[in-house]
Amino acid sequence: QRRRCPRHGPHGSCIDCLAYVDKLKLRLKRQDGTHVPRIGIDQASGQAFTNFILRRKFAEQRCGFLYGREKSKTGTVLVEAIYEPRQRGARTGFMLKRDADQALVDKIAAQLGWKIVGWIFS
Repeated sequence: QRRRCPRHGPHGSCIDCLAYVDKLKLRLKRQDGTHVPRIGIDQASGQAFTNFILRRKFAEQRCGFLYGREKSKTGTVLVEAIYEPRQRGARTGFMLKRDADQALVDKIAAQLGWKIVGWIFS
């Protein structure tokens, strides 16, 4: 739904409307410090997650759990897989649903020597 300004019609702009639109823009900020010195993501897993978002033209937000391991000597995190739990995506966010498969995914990951090392979202 379009925001209506009492100062002009639906296609006009005033300083208040421009300020409102500016607040809606996505801004990425640099993180002050790092949690890990280096991270490597399995290319196929990262590409599958990205392709899903691109196919929907960013109209649906998604999240996924990063499974992998940490190299103890270097602190490098290696992401081997991305698991997208059951969820309902929307333009402005997502809602995780009860996921009966999560326990099985965790069990298989543990057998591979993996654990959840982070998460990713669009």
